[in-house]
Amino acid sequence: MNIGLIGVGAIGRFLIQEVNDHKAIEGCAITALLDERARSNVPSKDKTLPIYTEVAPFVDSGIDLCCEASTVEAARIYVPELLSRGCSVVLSSVGCLADPEFYQVVQRRCREGNALLYVPSGAIAGLDAIQAASYRGNLHHVSITSRKPSHALGADNGQTEVLFQGSAIDAIQAFPRNVNSAVALSLAGMGPYLTQVTVLAVASLQHNEHTIVAEGDFGAMEITVQNRPMEDNPKTSFLAALSVLGMIRKLNNPVRIG
Repeated sequence: MNIGLIGVGAIGRFLIQEVNDHKAIEGCAITALLDERARSNVPSKDKTLPIYTEVAPFVDSGIDLCCEASTVEAARIYVPELLSRGCSVVLSSVGCLADPEFYQVVQRRCREGNALLYVPSGAIAGLDAIQAASYRGNLHHVSITSRKPSHALGADNGQTEVLFQGSAIDAIQAFPRNVNSAVALSLAGMGPYLTQVTVLAVASLQHNEHTIVAEGDFGAMEITVQNRPMEDNPKTSFLAALSVLGMIRKLNNPVRIG
């Protein structure tokens, strides 16, 4: 499977390293990059990868799948056209789907191009269970509490501080670059208006921590994930990068679990 890549930040470089250098997924290779700005971030040994600035030649280069690992802004620019041209996408910047109008555009483009949009679990866990439990409105409560180091949120006053408490739709407005996990959770479960979000700045914390609580006809669950940061970008959780790689592995495997 030939994979096109958007974004050569921490996650993008990790994917190039694992897929191309370490041959982590049999029969898979990253063969093309989209966005001229990627050139300066590509590892020197991978400088031969072709870089495209337009979607059409990028898709026509022979890719079977595109992995987006850039920004919400880039995802909004490139993903709709990729889908309409029949190229399925693994979406890392799930925050772009918080916009209901854009979400409808993406759904329409998927149908037009007979393509699929895959959303990895990112820095959290349990999305498969939340999605299953949401069948026929059987979820009654879903919340996520995100604890992050104070310095990462610009609130380093030496104390634990509640920076936000409310619905996911409001959290998206307050923290547009820090709510990918909340958006993914809301899409899997009760939607952005009913999913409750709390963001805490914790002075003593050295990692990001997410606790998901859900209640419904199925019973109840509580899941806490303590994320180690990526070495070359402390703002990105290592699990977020692993989840994108895991999605590619899943799509390349005839037996798919979860």
